[in-house]
Amino acid sequence: MRHLKHHQDGDYFLTTLLLKPLNSNYVKSDRVGVEFFLRQKKDFEFKGISHDLGGDLCSAHMITLRDSDYVVFLNADAMGKSMQGAGGALVLGAVFYSIVERTRSVPSMQQLAPERWLKNAFLELDKVFESFDGSMLVSLVLGLVDTQTGLLYYVNAEHPWSILYRDGNARFIENELALRKLGMSADGRISVRVFEMQPGDALICGSDGRDDILLHTPDGRPKMNENEDLILSAIRDAQGDIRRVYDISAQRGEITDDYSLLKISYFGDAMPESEKKAMRSASGAYYRAQNYLKAIAEGEKYLNQRPADTEFMRFLSRCHRLAGNYEIEIDLAERLRLRMPEDIRNLTN
Repeated sequence: MRHLKHHQDGDYFLTTLLLKPLNSNYVKSDRVGVEFFLRQKKDFEFKGISHDLGGDLCSAHMITLRDSDYVVFLNADAMGKSMQGAGGALVLGAVFYSIVERTRSVPSMQQLAPERWLKNAFLELDKVFESFDGSMLVSLVLGLVDTQTGLLYYVNAEHPWSILYRDGNARFIENELALRKLGMSADGRISVRVFEMQPGDALICGSDGRDDILLHTPDGRPKMNENEDLILSAIRDAQGDIRRVYDISAQRGEITDDYSLLKISYFGDAMPESEKKAMRSASGAYYRAQNYLKAIAEGEKYLNQRPADTEFMRFLSRCHRLAGNYEIEIDLAERLRLRMPEDIRNLTN
């Protein structure tokens, strides 16, 4: 039995070697920091050294889109534990790494807007997992953070809600399901969420292992946690330190699943709101005077500083249409459609 277990643990060990470079943080930025915490459920020992294996994956890289630097990150949970989950994580990590490297080497991909890059990346990953015919599904959060403005673009495919940690408090930034897991066929229907991070903010994503805790109870009968807000109190108590979040969770009970947390911190500086308002107002004044070229010039300066302003993106798209810049108008309208698929005024435009 010992001999058979040694061979099995050897297989586990080789799989962890394959996963290691995919579960990595390649971000080097003074304005955006990335941290991982990953503890897989399956523990094993090989040649006297302890390892773990499972289906959670954390990955982060730097890419450039339209001459702006972005942190691209992924937190995912592949179906199953041990070798099954690890198999799904291997496929996901390898395809994601391929997308990132292709973005770096293909100029046309670097000219995509962040919303359209995210859509293309998600649909490519989804198509790969469709080929498993339902035997392997993956929940994930996939996102981009603009290192200059702190604007977060992301998609959540049936992953636990993302959490904002700001000024010592933690809260969810989502409240509804938008996408199904990878492998359930998105059919091109996808919406991209945006969130404006402020200096000092941290975004924390995690797999459902953060909630799957067999809690200690006064009567000695363990009870499965059913409170999705429990993680918020752990983050507050840990003051945003994701390693301490895990320790607090482990003190509350037995963690029954793979456990991963990914933290994105924004350290940039914000332009004064008065300057942004001045550019926005100037663009509107030029528009009313039917000087569309100057309205576009002021509007693009404003949108570069405040890309989260979805309403203004619609206005700028209309300015480009009136100025005859149809390709730019369509690009802005498509970006807006990914953020707000049902926006009637944008669809009419």
